[in-house]
Amino acid sequence: MWVAVFIVFLTFLFWVLGYEGIVRQNMRRPKPNPKNLPPVSVIIPTYKAERTIEQTLKSVKNLDYPKKEIIVINDSDDKTPQICKKYGVKLIQNKRRMGKSISLDMATKKAKNEILLFLDSDTVVEKDVLKKIMPWFYKPKVAVVMPTFTAKNNRSIAKLVSVENIFTHSHLRTHLYFGSLIAFRGCCFAMRKSVIKKTGGWGRTLTEDNDMGARVAKNGYVIEWEPNATANTNEPETREELKKQKIRWGVGSAYTFFRHRRYYRKSPQFLSYFLPYIILGFLVALLVLWQLYLFVSTLSLIPILNLIIELVIITIATYFHITVLVYSERGFINPILLLKYMLYYLPIVNFFYFKGMVKGIRGKKNKKDELDLALW
Repeated sequence: MWVAVFIVFLTFLFWVLGYEGIVRQNMRRPKPNPKNLPPVSVIIPTYKAERTIEQTLKSVKNLDYPKKEIIVINDSDDKTPQICKKYGVKLIQNKRRMGKSISLDMATKKAKNEILLFLDSDTVVEKDVLKKIMPWFYKPKVAVVMPTFTAKNNRSIAKLVSVENIFTHSHLRTHLYFGSLIAFRGCCFAMRKSVIKKTGGWGRTLTEDNDMGARVAKNGYVIEWEPNATANTNEPETREELKKQKIRWGVGSAYTFFRHRRYYRKSPQFLSYFLPYIILGFLVALLVLWQLYLFVSTLSLIPILNLIIELVIITIATYFHITVLVYSERGFINPILLLKYMLYYLPIVNFFYFKGMVKGIRGKKNKKDELDLALW
């Protein structure tokens, strides 16, 4: 019962911090000035993207923002150059596969403008995304601004990934309470070119976005989330696609954590996001072990019955936790979908992610090359 009480406590704690986070962000939100919007360079790294890049370029061309250049850097031998020519955008064609972080560095150096919008080749942006993001850069300490993400596809597992995105956004509200995010998602974000240079460029890692987020925060800059701006990206649609993505993220996160562990240990955003759930996992494990110990020592079925009842109560409390936080961010969502998210999606995602972290820890120990392109 006390585990369920802890879950309910976390629910209201996150809700209050999230609400206050949005209030604080609105207080520091700059007023837009249409006459003072700086030019932007849009950078799109691609790899085997001939099926998606045209839709991405269409969305960029349709941006309600005249002062922009578009740079595509292609890592593969496909039809991307012909598509870029059709839309009249600048193309950097690599002779061999370089990897995303190296491609980002190459394109960053070629960009003419100080503010850069990075966009994955399977992501499209709403027409007003730059107009909503750019005012934040009136503040000199703001280095990165990230929009809200939604799933461009809506089939099978992608629906459950959408719920995960909404749940993650609800936690971003709590980060805003502390004044800044500590990470951002790499499929769409705007960033200052000078800050990239100051922090040493893009890290040779599988999660270059998280690595850059930590370095930006360590250098005293702010990462903002603009909830009113929207980018739509392709999410995994099959279990195999999901597995590959989460394992890759797990490997990259392990390397990133060890590289920046001193910073993370002192970060209230990091601790508030991960520590409560780590404690919760230990409490559940302790509860299960204790009831199993009582069962073995007494040979009575009562401890097993108690364990079943307690696990049912914990499940109900967890469902309440997810429902409240998701509702606070997006409103009502199909309760059956939330149940599937909790009972099916979360267990397999945590398993894949943990498997990736173990692989990353082993790779770090054995001094393996961190940028393993085979994981993409």
